[in-house]
Amino acid sequence: MRTDLRHPAICRRADFSRSPDDGSLSLTVTDKDWGYGRLRAHLSPHLNLSQFNAACLDATISNDSGNPENVTFEFGLSSGDGYCVWFLDKAHRVYCDPQDSNPNSYAIDLTNPNLCGATNCAFDIDRVQEAWIASDWGSAEGNVNIAVRGLTFGKSAMTIENPSSYGGAKGPLGWCWRPQSTNPGTSANWVLGSNSTAAQLHGTQRTTVRLVADFADGWVDLSQCKTISLSGIIPSEYINALVLLDIHGAQAQWSLDPKTYSQDITVPPTIWSSNYDYDPKKPDCLYYNMPYFNIKFVRMLGVQIEYHADSNAEMAISDVHFLGTDGQENCAIWTCQ
Repeated sequence: MRTDLRHPAICRRADFSRSPDDGSLSLTVTDKDWGYGRLRAHLSPHLNLSQFNAACLDATISNDSGNPENVTFEFGLSSGDGYCVWFLDKAHRVYCDPQDSNPNSYAIDLTNPNLCGATNCAFDIDRVQEAWIASDWGSAEGNVNIAVRGLTFGKSAMTIENPSSYGGAKGPLGWCWRPQSTNPGTSANWVLGSNSTAAQLHGTQRTTVRLVADFADGWVDLSQCKTISLSGIIPSEYINALVLLDIHGAQAQWSLDPKTYSQDITVPPTIWSSNYDYDPKKPDCLYYNMPYFNIKFVRMLGVQIEYHADSNAEMAISDVHFLGTDGQENCAIWTCQ
């Protein structure tokens, strides 16, 4: 088991320890936004996920508030440069054994990750090399305490009505499309039997779920573009947004017109990534600016749904069209790594 601290210089620490009583591994993460710490386990031999559909995690997660219900954390699996993430908390968790009195067990549906990514559209489920448990990168500053006592893989009696693909799906314009959710209790799955890139998106109150194209082997420069237009099945009864993410994870989004599904991206976005200035005089911190969203290095593009109640929506994107500031259609500049 290893520790892994992302953006370690930004007012954060990760302290690792082992309990002599029960052999558990513990990690205390002192965190600011846009960073996280995690415990990583190298799986040997490599895990073949085609033989399993569930995992059972025995762990205690807490923070400074003293209320474990408020703590969101990640469980992840990786294969090569591919990864999948499940967002967990106690409010939405399922016990590994409903008859068991263990208050710290989490049953994880391996067929339904919240989001996945890779430099190509595939995910090698036959050679999963690492598992990890991590603090949530977007949580507020403070201490997050993670103590792991066990992790097992096996078959489950849970009924899986609509399993998702770990990999993306080649869709419009030959891009790799991915359904993604970023909150516990939400899900984003492919619609089985569909002839298009269609996803079933489930959200709860004050959550977001999205369908995005992932340009993981490069990026696209949209600085010379004025308008992005989409076509397909986009549910109009929800608040929809055009969302762009750059190669650093910074995000910009605009409310999408439900009549035209077209957006002028030269106007200020309704939501975008702020920049964070930390005091360089603090002895345990280094000055760091979280960059604003950079439209010259777009990694993902798609539509995001904002939910105000527990509900399901189906979305399918059939085409994306760019129009330049000069009226030309070849405004998008593509770069491959």
